[in-house]
Parts: sequence; structure tokens; C-alpha cells
Amino acid sequence: MLRPLIDSGKVKVLGTTGATRMAALPDAPTVLEAGYLDAVNIQDLSGIGVEPLSGT
Repeated sequence: MLRPLIDSGKVKVLGTTGATRMAALPDAPTVLEAGYLDAVNIQDLSGIGVEPLSGT
């Protein structure tokens, strides 16, 4: 569902939860790799957070 938006650049994946990268999003870092050192490893969390681009 989000893959076309990710591939088009309209949505940017900032990080995924879990100890390792997701096979479906191999270029997306884990939240720990992205620098969120206080992030909790949550396996069953699913969500979308968005912020509009400026000027939209």
C-alpha cells in the first residue's frame, strides 16, 4: 500500500522497528541505525507518521 509512495519519493521511511532491517524495505534503516539510540525494540508496533512537505 505504501510501497508506491516510498518508491516515488512522496514518503520517506525514517526507520523501522526491530533488531534487523525489514526484508521488504532493505534500504530503510532500523530506528537504532537511524540514530534514535533511546528507541525501544518493538516488534508488534505498526504505524505511519507523516509531516507535509513545506509549501504543500
